[in-house]
Amino acid sequence: MPPPATDVESPTFTPTPGRVDKGTIVTINTATAGTYIVYSLNGGNLRTEEPPVYVEITEPTTIEAYAMKDDKTSGTVNASYTLIDTRRGHTNFP
Repeated sequence: MPPPATDVESPTFTPTPGRVDKGTIVTINTATAGTYIVYSLNGGNLRTEEPPVYVEITEPTTIEAYAMKDDKTSGTVNASYTLIDTRRGHTNFP
């Protein structure tokens, strides 16, 4: 039996996951009105906020998020960001 259909769109991330400058603000949003974003940073504690959610990237960061409305949830999505080393043009790795 297929999973039940959902009316909640998965979160999106702006900018697109990848290499970013330190201090970049990532916006987590969803197209579904009346939702909450449930997310964690680098596998830490879950946080729940109304969208849009703003996250400052100051270190290599993986965001895991889903949207929730009433008793329905979207699929979970992940976004990973690494930092650009502006002195050498290379990516910093943890």
